[in-house]
Amino acid sequence: MSEHFETLLMTFMVAAVGLLSISAAVRLLAVRKPMIVPVWSNTLLMFLILLPALLDIGIRSRGSSLRVLPLLALIGVLVLVHRANRGYYVLGAVDRCLREAIRAALRGLGFEFVEGETWFQLPSFDHGSRISLRPWPGAMQVQIEPWRHRSTLRNIMSRVDRDYRTRDAMISASGPTALIVGGLICLILAVMMYWIA
Repeated sequence: MSEHFETLLMTFMVAAVGLLSISAAVRLLAVRKPMIVPVWSNTLLMFLILLPALLDIGIRSRGSSLRVLPLLALIGVLVLVHRANRGYYVLGAVDRCLREAIRAALRGLGFEFVEGETWFQLPSFDHGSRISLRPWPGAMQVQIEPWRHRSTLRNIMSRVDRDYRTRDAMISASGPTALIVGGLICLILAVMMYWIA
């Protein structure tokens, strides 16, 4: 794969991520309801941006066992990032509204829970099982520990999504702002990469 083609492909991927980010912001502003996105989509976007480099390393490393190490290292980093960031992002979430929706979902599923500042403890599950909430710029990340209860989290988040659709849910102004800024940074980076190539 030529270096020029690799750079153009990476430029296209970065521009696509920027446009996706801006379109998500437009959707948030148009619908005026938070949007629930699985975290694996973030890992997929990272993989797509790095795909040209991965392909180039793979092609160059044919026949050499030492050159395959950077490829394996990059794939390992993507796997670790994915494992560390599982669950769901709630784009444009307002903490109070998200907590209300999670409480309603847990009650609707018949789960006992104890609420803390950044988590919901689930005593009816394994010892230490809980749903944790982690703030991100313009979003909240919702995870379940241990991860083997991910199907329960899927059920909870589908109820949260239904709750958001059926009632007036506020969106955080920082949600669309963070998506637009991130999208514009990606587009500017793509233009710079194109001119350098």
